Amino acid sequence: MCSKIILTKIQNYLEKEGISFNELVDEYDDRKHDLEQLTKTKKKDPNSPKKPLSAFMFFCQQERQNIYSTDPLLKKKQAEVSKILGARWKELDENNKKQYTDLAAQDKIRYKDQLNDYIQDNPNAVSPGSLKSKNKTQLKELLDERNIDYPTSATKQQLIDILEN
Repeated sequence: MCSKIILTKIQNYLEKEGISFNELVDEYDDRKHDLEQLTKTKKKDPNSPKKPLSAFMFFCQQERQNIYSTDPLLKKKQAEVSKILGARWKELDENNKKQYTDLAAQDKIRYKDQLNDYIQDNPNAVSPGSLKSKNKTQLKELLDERNIDYPTSATKQQLIDILEN
């Protein structure tokens, strides 16, 4: 009941200002649709190369098995395992980290080679990761049109709220 009264007041105010309620609702829907299109994630091509692992991830692959062998019950406690791995990585000196950074460098080279092959085999394919930057550019343009400052960090919902105001 109360919401009908508020809706009627809003419609009356908009009529006085010469704004059509339906046009306002349509504009809101367009803005929301634009934002949803910009923030929608594209499905990754299953044939695209896997991104390279970091030195820490190579370390985790090896150390995780050591942790499980000492305490099999930790398999069910992934948060604890992650904390242990982080602590062990922090304690590792540069000489011991070097083997993992070398593996990471090799994996990065592998990724670049596979990515080049993938792009040559699929000329219409966009390199993974560039989709987000294109969407950011489009989003910035959309916000600029509406004289809204682009937030440095915002969730999808926060961006929808920004465009709604």
